[in-house]
Amino acid sequence: MNLANYSNDQALILFNLYSSLEQCLDAIGHLHLGPKLVLTDHDVSKDHMIVQRFQAGVLTQEIQVRKQDIELSSSNPMTRYQLLSYILNQFKADQTA
Repeated sequence: MNLANYSNDQALILFNLYSSLEQCLDAIGHLHLGPKLVLTDHDVSKDHMIVQRFQAGVLTQEIQVRKQDIELSSSNPMTRYQLLSYILNQFKADQTA
C-alpha cells in the first residue's frame, strides 16, 4: 500500500495529539468521533495486524495493515498520519460502497 496517497481531516487532528496509532484509534471511539476501532494481532500472518471496527458492540468491519507500518508510525509522525488516514478512508469507503 502506498500510504503517501491518503489524507483525512480527522487523522490530521489526531496524529498531532497522540504519539501512537493505538492511541489515535482509541481516541476516535472515546471522543465520539466515530465507532470504536481496535488494533489486534492477525490470526494467520505475523507480518500484519487487524483494525476492527465495532458499532454498538458489534464487529462490523475489519482491515489488515502491515505491522512494519504500525511500528514505523510510532517514531515517525508523518507515517502515523498517513496510516491513520488510510485506515479511516478504508472504513469510510466501505460505508459508501
